[in-house]
Amino acid sequence: MKRKLVVTLGGISTWTFSSLATVPLDTIPFWNIYYGNVIVIQGNIHQKQTEIREIKIKNAKPWELVVTFNYDIGPPDKGELTIKQGGKTLTVIEYKGGDEGHSRVPTNGGGSFFVVPLKEIIDVKLRNGRWELDFYYTDQRGQRNLKVGTIIFIT
Repeated sequence: MKRKLVVTLGGISTWTFSSLATVPLDTIPFWNIYYGNVIVIQGNIHQKQTEIREIKIKNAKPWELVVTFNYDIGPPDKGELTIKQGGKTLTVIEYKGGDEGHSRVPTNGGGSFFVVPLKEIIDVKLRNGRWELDFYYTDQRGQRNLKVGTIIFIT
């Protein structure tokens, strides 16, 4: 950041330029879970309790599920989203820097996003099926197995 200081003394102007070395500070990292174009879960790292939502899948056609994790100072170089049912890991989705966002989901240029393959995780054709999925986020900036929410899918 550059600052300009102008001092006028008896008609003489003095210009001083200084460059301050600043370390970018982040606000509270936050996340969104989108089902289609609707945010079903929002949160941040200071929440005491994770959100739980229930989604009914109709006609065996789930909408797209996308999880975003946002930082103000830019996306992490890499991260991962782990999806579990009970204590069992169902899938791990990796994010590698360079992905500039998702066509239908804004990350404000500062986040990572994960498209969740619902059809591979749950049997959308099963009648009266119920899957309680927990979503955990990890990255190299210090987030480790951070639970970002639980979604219960019902067919």
